[in-house]
Amino acid sequence: MRIHPIYHSNTMDNNSIDSDNNKFAAHLKNKKALYKIYLHNTRYDIIKKVVRDSENWTEASINCNDWDVMWIDTSICEERFRKLKKFQKINHFIGMRGITRKDELCKNLKKMRKHFPQCYNFFPMTWILPNEVSDFKSYFKRKGSSKTYIVKLKNSCQGKGIYLTKSLDDINKYESCIIQKYIHKPLLINGLKFDIRLYVLLTGCDPLRIFLHEDGLVRFSIEKYRLPKNKNLKHINMHLTNFSINKMSDKFEYSLNPDDATIGHKRSWKVFLQKLKEQGLPMDCIMKKIEHLIVKTISSIQPELNHYYNSAHYSDYSNSMCFEILGFDILLDYKLKPWLLEVNHSPSFSVSSKVDQKVKYAVIKDTLNILYMHSKYRQIYIQEYLNLHKFRKLYNDLLIQNKKELKKKLTISRFHYENKNLGGYKRLYPLQDLLEYQNLILFVSNTWNKSIGIPYTLKQDTYEYLFQTDVTKKKLSTDSFLSQNQTYEEYHTKTMLTKKSVKDKQNILTNKNTMQVIQTFDSSQKDFQNNLHYTKMYVNRPNVNISNCSTSC
Repeated sequence: MRIHPIYHSNTMDNNSIDSDNNKFAAHLKNKKALYKIYLHNTRYDIIKKVVRDSENWTEASINCNDWDVMWIDTSICEERFRKLKKFQKINHFIGMRGITRKDELCKNLKKMRKHFPQCYNFFPMTWILPNEVSDFKSYFKRKGSSKTYIVKLKNSCQGKGIYLTKSLDDINKYESCIIQKYIHKPLLINGLKFDIRLYVLLTGCDPLRIFLHEDGLVRFSIEKYRLPKNKNLKHINMHLTNFSINKMSDKFEYSLNPDDATIGHKRSWKVFLQKLKEQGLPMDCIMKKIEHLIVKTISSIQPELNHYYNSAHYSDYSNSMCFEILGFDILLDYKLKPWLLEVNHSPSFSVSSKVDQKVKYAVIKDTLNILYMHSKYRQIYIQEYLNLHKFRKLYNDLLIQNKKELKKKLTISRFHYENKNLGGYKRLYPLQDLLEYQNLILFVSNTWNKSIGIPYTLKQDTYEYLFQTDVTKKKLSTDSFLSQNQTYEEYHTKTMLTKKSVKDKQNILTNKNTMQVIQTFDSSQKDFQNNLHYTKMYVNRPNVNISNCSTSC
């Protein structure tokens, strides 16, 4: 087998960036970008390259506080998220550890499988040590040493601390780890085991907004696969597909052509998928199963994501201050059944080959394109900061319906915007056929509410208004809160000064603190009007794309 020379992409990128520093600095002064992105907390040069190739984005300085998007490699805490301004976005959700930590993923999926065994049969049987060591020993005694198990540290990555075993003696029962039944009959290509890294984008939690990118990475082991036996359990290059492990071997082959599905131990999923289809494999059916797997996994933590989001920003009706790219690792067995191996909350965007360059550039570029942005949102926020942060307790009951309508309008507007800017992404949720997922989310919501002492949820929003007839959708998406011939005052009178509000105002006049309460009422009405102005900019926004982006290496 011919060994390709290592493609030193990081070196090439760094040299290219360094050589263009002076030119870029001059260009930055003249660049009239719409949005600023803070990149001083990420180490990945390819993200900076995407931004520099874009006419709509520019890098924020290290001392900048009014950036539009922050990209950070680590998870975020509640305090940092709470301090964000409403026009700002960050590339992580709080609560995502429920599926990105190996032990938490196991807990959530085992809970769901207990109640929905047919829906959650895509995750290998797993035990969490040391808590479930007794259960594992009981299972081991029943099955004996005929089964193979893979042991992983709870919060590890890049294949660190992973080993295979058939013996109880190899396992430290006090170690903080998970044990899984090893999938011993995987699908093989040319005798090699492989797994798939898929990039999933989450842009909202209420409703969930889930997208799957068309491209990903196929990662091969570098030794011919054999059924696990005691004599080959330590052959990690046979059993593991982790790039960080296999790249250290002299046998690792780099592909110089990202459009070639037959060469290299790391290949483009999009190209590889087409090759499998040409071989007659039912990949459309397999992809549908993978898509369901992804949505069901994220659905298991929806209430938790929503809880943390609303705790920090309860009045953000746009549901757009967070987004996150997740790395789903999928394995196909010999029956073509997809298995979820793990979910990565910060998938690597390091570039070590032309395949990495092509795939990861497209994922980042399409992610920035699909974000729900508006260039005037920052100025509006600054001008109306005080009004937007006043909570109208006196008229909260009066405004509940208006809040629901405001959220509905924003949801529809964003839904249509995303559909026009998908790029290489495919929407997985919300879709028209939501019944199965709604039942799952309702169960998880009730379980979560019970754990924090909140009464059961009896009904979930079905978001059916997103899938009405074309005429209705056109009306909802193009008609803002104000028609072309309608002033704020006319709309204000029509929507806000209902009979109830007028009656409430008349009753207030008899109050001892008449003047103070009237001022509160008027401030409340004006405040909501500002919210409408704030929302109008979001509903009637232009389509924005990253243009003139080059995907060449």
